[in-house]
Amino acid sequence: MKIILTFFFAILLANSCKPSNSELLYGTWKHSEVREQKNDYEIMNIQEGTSSEIIYAETDLKQSKTTTTVQDFYLVFDNETNYIEYKVGMGMKFEFKLSNDTIYSNGEPEFEIISVTNKVLNLKKLRTGKSVNYIKSNDDLSKFEILN
Repeated sequence: MKIILTFFFAILLANSCKPSNSELLYGTWKHSEVREQKNDYEIMNIQEGTSSEIIYAETDLKQSKTTTTVQDFYLVFDNETNYIEYKVGMGMKFEFKLSNDTIYSNGEPEFEIISVTNKVLNLKKLRTGKSVNYIKSNDDLSKFEILN
């Protein structure tokens, strides 16, 4: 009987020592998206007329070029009430509240925490239903401007 009680209390103690989602949430989280953009352009031969100074343009070939860029997005949970979302080099500060694994921003449900560890944060954006993975980051964000 003592062994069963000891085992039971050991399990309770182990679960109570596990950090909560709110404790794991604090810090800087980074998400990178690879985006491809296709640009169409035309190669032109330009000939100048000698007698009338008229320029003639003739399209030789239409080509496409795909450009790949990486865009970084950051979420910074700095305390129990505020987080900053960085997009395209600018930051926006929001108030948040965490309740039942849902992050409320300005009173509206914004994200659902699917899972969080000390290295990976998996969020579901409630407006789009899209799941996004963030990794813990130590990037310096001081170069970015906070708009509000």
